Amino acid sequence: MKEREVCCLNQLQAYVEHRLSPPEQRLIESHLASCASCREQLESMQVLEEWVVRKYKTLQPTEIPDPGADVLFAQLEKENAQTQENFFQRWWKGVGWVVVASSLVLALVFFYTPFFRNMMSRESGSQEFLAKGWRAQMLYGRRIGSKTYSRAKVAEGKTILSPFDTIQFSYTLSNTYFLAILGINQQGRSFSILLCKPNVGCLRKPGAGTYPENRSLILDEYIGEERYFVVVARTNFSWKTLKQAVEKEWKAKRRRLQHLDTIPGPWLSRSWWVEKKRRR
Repeated sequence: MKEREVCCLNQLQAYVEHRLSPPEQRLIESHLASCASCREQLESMQVLEEWVVRKYKTLQPTEIPDPGADVLFAQLEKENAQTQENFFQRWWKGVGWVVVASSLVLALVFFYTPFFRNMMSRESGSQEFLAKGWRAQMLYGRRIGSKTYSRAKVAEGKTILSPFDTIQFSYTLSNTYFLAILGINQQGRSFSILLCKPNVGCLRKPGAGTYPENRSLILDEYIGEERYFVVVARTNFSWKTLKQAVEKEWKAKRRRLQHLDTIPGPWLSRSWWVEKKRRR
């Protein structure tokens, strides 16, 4: 290698910056051992590089602040509260006071107008049943995993469920009643859910209860509409009588479960309309 090729400033700079291949690096080091001029130039470059590095470090932060998760959450909560406060102020200045005033007027009308009080007295929900001596609800939970279910909800109106979802019936009795639970599907086939031997209503004393107790029923794989009933009576009845009555009423309602809300007979009943669909 000729001296004028080795003493190139670009090669010395590349050597200082460690950008040469191992063979090129060894060649430069061999030349530096016999060339005083290149050694002086190399020392100047190294001194300059050290100064640049020190100068760069003085421009960098020596420590990154770490406020901790609790401080960050406190800041976020403060910002969120300010945002909500600003939103409420804008809402109140806009339509908020109108909404509040209208709600107060409607509340006064609802509670003090005889017409609305009469409507409440004719309500066909659980309060009316309780006034007659009993009340019943159907609770359901949707399956969301192999062994996981959603929180229980109260069934109202038409309820959409799927096979392997769960249901439970709860009741409150103010008198002693004979109680039974049954169902009927859209083909008119009735089936018992709760009966006592020998196929008659179960005697229940005043108080609250559930069926099943402390657990739930898992729905079968039937796809279609079903209607479930809780039936109570002061005198006992047979499954045969109840079965004939519900199937007769199903035919009278033109085989439509939508309108089959009660079972005529010497009893009181509460029902829930369910449509079972395949899980998507």
